[in-house]
Amino acid sequence: MFGRGIGAERTWLFVGAVGVAYGVLSFASLYFTRFGAEVEALWVSNALLTAALVASAGRHWPWLLVAAACGHFSAHRIAGDPLGLSLAFLLSDLGESVLCASLLRARPSALAMQNFAGVAEFLAICVFSAAASCAATTFGNWALGAPLSGADVLIWLLADALGLFIFLPLFFGLDEAQWRQARARPAQLLLALALVFALAVIGAYTQSPIPRLLSLPLSVVIAFRFGVAGVELALSAILVTWVVSTYLGHPPGAWPDLDMRGYLLLAQAFVAALAMTVVPLAVILEDRERLSMRLAEAAKADATKREAEKANAFKSRLIAMASHDLRQPVLAAQSYLDAIETRLRDPETQALCVKATQALDSMTNILEALLDVSRLDAGIIAPRPRDFPVSEVFERVAAVNRPCAEAKGLLLRVETSPHIVHSDPSLVERIVDNFVSNAIRYTERGEVTVWTEVRGDMLAVNVTDTGIGIAPEALPSIFDDYVQLNNPERDRSKGLGLGLTIARRMASLLDLRIDVRTTGGEGSTFTIELPLASAQAP
Repeated sequence: MFGRGIGAERTWLFVGAVGVAYGVLSFASLYFTRFGAEVEALWVSNALLTAALVASAGRHWPWLLVAAACGHFSAHRIAGDPLGLSLAFLLSDLGESVLCASLLRARPSALAMQNFAGVAEFLAICVFSAAASCAATTFGNWALGAPLSGADVLIWLLADALGLFIFLPLFFGLDEAQWRQARARPAQLLLALALVFALAVIGAYTQSPIPRLLSLPLSVVIAFRFGVAGVELALSAILVTWVVSTYLGHPPGAWPDLDMRGYLLLAQAFVAALAMTVVPLAVILEDRERLSMRLAEAAKADATKREAEKANAFKSRLIAMASHDLRQPVLAAQSYLDAIETRLRDPETQALCVKATQALDSMTNILEALLDVSRLDAGIIAPRPRDFPVSEVFERVAAVNRPCAEAKGLLLRVETSPHIVHSDPSLVERIVDNFVSNAIRYTERGEVTVWTEVRGDMLAVNVTDTGIGIAPEALPSIFDDYVQLNNPERDRSKGLGLGLTIARRMASLLDLRIDVRTTGGEGSTFTIELPLASAQAP
């Protein structure tokens, strides 16, 4: 199928094959469908060339046209056409293919035939291209002194339009979805096509109208069962069978006072009416099937998402309960160790007790972090905003973190602030505490300072350290889960890397903005902006 593209190494082989196939199809049409006149009742060659042009790069078009021209001219000359008529037909046919291919390249959705609008657009392009070719041929014959009759003009128009509309999608290659139904039931498809062929032959040889009447419901069944691919194959079988049977002297009808040309014109008209009925039907059915599949996939994805959310909520609640239950024995163990340490006199045993206490402290911090994250994920934490003095938060944060800062030889400075803000004091305290503990963890010397500044109707609470700072490339990830800078060995005494994650989630819950400013090697400043109480807002 041409729609899959042509590799560069096969270009010349492809061009040659198109030229030969074009010449063979042209000669077959001239030989079997002319009946002594100058126009053909079936013309498939232009569908082949158009499909090749649509599938090929623009730089290959001249070579394809040259190859097709050689095949076209040879076929007409072998069929006995005069030189002038052969050239006139050559120009009109190649012009039709170039025009149709150009329009389809500009509107690729038309050839795809994915919906009714695409079918209508594809039909319009085929008819317009065939009409342009027919007009050129009519003018050429008139100029050469061999004008066409009205019947011949209609036969030419229908031959080219039907050739493009029925055979072009088959030459170009329908997509996998359009072949899916046909490939899923190959035996049934062959049986249906055999019935189509049998009805066409019976209608031609008996000239009874019943086979023609049965062709329509059979084509509708094929549209439902096998989609666009099945319909295109059935239509091509009917058209070819009737044209060839007419050549053999068995036209598909017994209308009075009609010559062979009239029989051909009526056969073309019947196939055209059939095509314009069943092809849109097949496309609409496939479009609805695709829509149903998308809706089913969306419903499945939505159900999967809901199940995942329920599972995640259950997991978060489970972790929250487990963390809470685990924290109690850990706190009890810390109390027992403190009591034991006061009773010990051996320095080495006391040192072991201190290390055990530190390990339990690390475990407590990890459990607290897991508890906070799980409660946030489960939606258990609900903000309770109120007016409160920010100095109360600072005092509690300083009391908790000052021993750790002093143990590292750091100065923890907390500037006094008279401001009153409106938020949840418990969540704000956790955010500021995470900023301070994070600053102490990554500062080896110097100080950590908590200070404030008024920014309009907001109070910016800043935590500045003199630590190692943060590299610019690491800034986007510092608030992600389990991210720890400068801790490649994953020392759990330094936490899990959830402090800033918890701060970000709590700030998001309060609809507050967090900011960070840093200079590598010179420290960082983490900031959260709190709304001032209405009485203090400017």
